[in-house]
Amino acid sequence: MKKLKGKLILQVLSVLAFIVGIIIIGKVSILLLLGLFLYRWSCALDKQIKKYYK
Repeated sequence: MKKLKGKLILQVLSVLAFIVGIIIIGKVSILLLLGLFLYRWSCALDKQIKKYYK
């Protein structure tokens, strides 16, 4: 019975770790996409500003 409980706890922990990993990866990828978007947007804005001030 004790071995079964230990296995169950390990399975639950691995599932939790998996879920947490997915959440972390998701947040990181969202932040990366946001960063990329902001970077591209600022580059485009920079070009627009240079166009107006020439």
